[in-house]
Amino acid sequence: MFADKVDCSERKSGIRPTGFIYSTASNGIKIGHLPGSVRGAAILAMGHYVPNINQTTSSPAAIRFNYALAILIELCSWRSVLFYKVDQLFPQKAEDLKKKDIK
Repeated sequence: MFADKVDCSERKSGIRPTGFIYSTASNGIKIGHLPGSVRGAAILAMGHYVPNINQTTSSPAAIRFNYALAILIELCSWRSVLFYKVDQLFPQKAEDLKKKDIK
């Protein structure tokens, strides 16, 4: 998806901002990991999870809930990818970029 954005930017402005887009996306991904980590730690804390000891009965339930929630979020993410329509626009974009490269 990032490469598609680079191509789209080049097509619109004539400038190919590859490094900028990839570094911005990388930082966004790193920042995006924070809420997921906090969510997982909070659920484990609510389940009274303590590492390296025999767990209470609520700890395995918290772990299972964490896995189930992660799977649900992943499925929702994949649903959004299914509606990503760039593949329908790609032939026109590729043709425009080829025309610019020839000139």
